[in-house]
Amino acid sequence: MGNNQEALACYDKAIGLDPRNSVAYCNKGNILDNLGNKQESLACYDKAIELDPRDSLAYFNKGIVFAASGNKQEALVYLNKAIELDTKDPEVYNRKGYVLEDLGIVLDDLGNKQEALTCYEKAIEFDPTDWGAYVNKGSLLRDLGNQQGALECFEEL
Repeated sequence: MGNNQEALACYDKAIGLDPRNSVAYCNKGNILDNLGNKQESLACYDKAIELDPRDSLAYFNKGIVFAASGNKQEALVYLNKAIELDTKDPEVYNRKGYVLEDLGIVLDDLGNKQEALTCYEKAIEFDPTDWGAYVNKGSLLRDLGNQQGALECFEEL
């Protein structure tokens, strides 16, 4: 926890030096989330979004916090916005794969199995080395009764 506290102090210092630094707010939000301070982390992501409405990572992180806290509908709003904003980002593919994978997890929890499957397939398309997407897709296929598809997915690992 000591490193988290030091990181928080550094981000607070960065924000003090440049209160318009959206990246510092986003990173501070990540540290606060790691420490279990969900509301404070959400406030940091909100500030990052206020300062830079095109900051896809702030939307992504906010969606992950909502997903982890069980607020799946709210998570979808922010994950979809992150995907919308990431389409032009040159580093989008890996991050978008993770967004889609997380979106697939959220959709699976909501019972929207087909759309979740599509999200896992997109995650694999954008990052064929993302083993988590293969595991999630295989588990979903197994749950849907497609044992052969699940087996093929797990064999990709």
